[in-house]
Amino acid sequence: MKKLFLIFIAIISHVIIIYAQNPQWIQYTNGDEVWELEVENNILWIGTLGGLVEYDLVNTNTTFYNNANSGLPHNWVQEITIDANGTKWIGTWSGGMASFDGTNWTVYDMSNTVLPSNYIRSIAIDNNGTKWIAASVLTN
Repeated sequence: MKKLFLIFIAIISHVIIIYAQNPQWIQYTNGDEVWELEVENNILWIGTLGGLVEYDLVNTNTTFYNNANSGLPHNWVQEITIDANGTKWIGTWSGGMASFDGTNWTVYDMSNTVLPSNYIRSIAIDNNGTKWIAASVLTN
């Protein structure tokens, strides 16, 4: 009975190996966590610990943005919101936030705004275009 059980297990294992799907995982940045997803037409914007990823859902082209190759103030992208003009508002963890119109980057942080913190948790835009920003104020 024991031999029959081992043969059964061996057959099942081989069948599983032969017919198992082999999914391909694609790593978009060196960040190991995805924090935010936002869809704009055929573009998927992905916020990670390694920066911002622009993924074209039709052509499967990928563009990576981080603080070394763009105006992104910090690589930990916590929030992405897109306004009516298509400008991306990107909240980062400790770098403040940035706006990106597809060409130009503008950084907003405690040094040039009244933001109480550079730890941006969420950004919402109302019908009047007003940006509502939630920030974490860290205390010792």
